[in-house]
Amino acid sequence: MKKATYFFATMLIFLSSCAVYYPQPVDIPLISEKGDLRIDAGGLLVSGVLVGGNATVSYGITNVLAAQMYTSFDAVGRGYVQFAPGLFNSFENDRVIEFYSGYGLGTDSWGGSYQLAFSQFNIGKVGTRLEHGFGLKGGYIFAQDEPYRHKNSLQGNGWLIEPSVMLRYGNERVKFSTRINFLWTESIPRENYMPFSMSVGVNINLNTRTPRTPKITDFD
Repeated sequence: MKKATYFFATMLIFLSSCAVYYPQPVDIPLISEKGDLRIDAGGLLVSGVLVGGNATVSYGITNVLAAQMYTSFDAVGRGYVQFAPGLFNSFENDRVIEFYSGYGLGTDSWGGSYQLAFSQFNIGKVGTRLEHGFGLKGGYIFAQDEPYRHKNSLQGNGWLIEPSVMLRYGNERVKFSTRINFLWTESIPRENYMPFSMSVGVNINLNTRTPRTPKITDFD
């Protein structure tokens, strides 16, 4: 039993390290107003294996305009960074919608690099102990035409779709967060990508506004 478990774990690590691309667990910040600043950082898991870390910083520039910066890294030399401005709208019931559009740069464990132009739509609920959201990211990925590119590096160009779900639980300022991300594409050979990833970490709200106070209802 121990040998089988060890073999399975070793295979997971090997497969995860060989993947050229996997969906990035970018935060679904759900910015709700000007001055909203969220920092999310955590461990990066690919197919259940902890391979590195990731962090997202999101900020509400005005009452409709936001910006987001994300980066990830892992132990086998893969790295990724993206920047995306966006628009958001919050409603009286604490529902928030966001739309980001940006550009990302990545490297794989074989020394190759790629670029990603993308847009992402987010929707969710904030202002409670348990916040939740859903994101849908679509983009066009393409590899740089570099000399001596390794045969296992990302090849060619194509479209991809990455849906994701998010949960955050905690108090007004600090919440434990988790995100699960999936990937659908016919542009990347199946042996060159992992179909899902996950992040588990902490989300910090540094908004300088006064924290929300619970509503008290008088039933007398």
